[in-house]
Amino acid sequence: MHRTIPLIVLLLLATRVAAADQPAETAPVPANYQKLYDELGAKLTLFEKQIPPTATKGAAATAFSIELTAANANRGEILLTPRARQGITVNLDAFQALGVTGITIATSFPVLAPEFPRAVEYLAFYKSVAAEVRRRGLKLHLKTGAAFVDPVFGHSPAAAFFKKLTPETYLAAKRAMVETILRELKPDYLTIDNEPDTTQKNTGLDYSPANYIRYVNAVTKGLDRGKTKIAAGAGTWSPLVYFEHLAKETDVDCIDLHIYPISRNFLTGRLAEASALAKQYHKGLIIGESWLYKVRESELGSVDFSYPTIYGRDIFSFWAPLDARFGGDIGRWGQAQGAEFVSFFWAQYLFDYVNYEPALDAKKPAELQELGTRNAVPHILTKEFSPSGMAVQHLTAAGR
Repeated sequence: MHRTIPLIVLLLLATRVAAADQPAETAPVPANYQKLYDELGAKLTLFEKQIPPTATKGAAATAFSIELTAANANRGEILLTPRARQGITVNLDAFQALGVTGITIATSFPVLAPEFPRAVEYLAFYKSVAAEVRRRGLKLHLKTGAAFVDPVFGHSPAAAFFKKLTPETYLAAKRAMVETILRELKPDYLTIDNEPDTTQKNTGLDYSPANYIRYVNAVTKGLDRGKTKIAAGAGTWSPLVYFEHLAKETDVDCIDLHIYPISRNFLTGRLAEASALAKQYHKGLIIGESWLYKVRESELGSVDFSYPTIYGRDIFSFWAPLDARFGGDIGRWGQAQGAEFVSFFWAQYLFDYVNYEPALDAKKPAELQELGTRNAVPHILTKEFSPSGMAVQHLTAAGR
């Protein structure tokens, strides 16, 4: 597969937008998407046969979480505006209505590194967000993977910073940022690194398995963790060697899995292999990001592969049954494996989708993503859930 799988698209969630005329409903699958739909459905069926009985009610509960994209560091200086803080409250209100017990936020490197422009202001922003999360009694999971520099994500303030990095200056800045987070934000979980292929793409640094482990160990050595559990991991599309080294050669508390493409053996093989390594070496297990990636197996590694195109597919309501199955499957698998924390990424689709129309095929991927966000916001405000949202709500209710 393509080695770089960026997983964040900037969502400029406003506090209020015009509502769509009608809420999206599950619709028949269009002919041009039927083969992909069937391929993904068949993969989920195989995975469902592998899910062992879930933990009994009241046993070591798994915390279910949603990615708070409105606080994603890749949004840059937009986060430093009053409007951004209003959006945080709106999103958290809606997420609580789903019954989740955790919130996941990408506090991406290097926004809180001492040398980064306006780092003090970013820290003030994240302290206010952390306080909102704590006030609601929710667990907080922060991630310090590298910020994106790909043009499809808009202007990145991290791009110039990365151009000057060496392995030594990177480690010094990363260590300082992690120490700041532990001291000032005190999350329940802190993933210091994940998706080594994505990090290599964004920073330009060599993130081969040996170097990845060296970076992780340099950050964690002698670290004052307080009550925070430190995690590191990889996407399930990454070679198993990354998980082997993390489990055997680091002192992280948890292995963090990111689950997106379900093609090949990424869902039906790698997931179980990585989980088994975590258990064998007495590491906790968390799923820091997950969503059903709408990609054909034949598209992985293809010259025609386009992230924006894949993300643009997510918006349509005919995907809702598969998204609901995927969410339920990952949640039950996590419970059965004793995962401490399971997080779902694209929050807007837990509230609404867009009904497919052939005319939408002519729109650019960015326009489709914006349409999906605009369509969901009224339902976020009114706390109305899509079938995918109801699947998450069922998970959270069953765990109580």
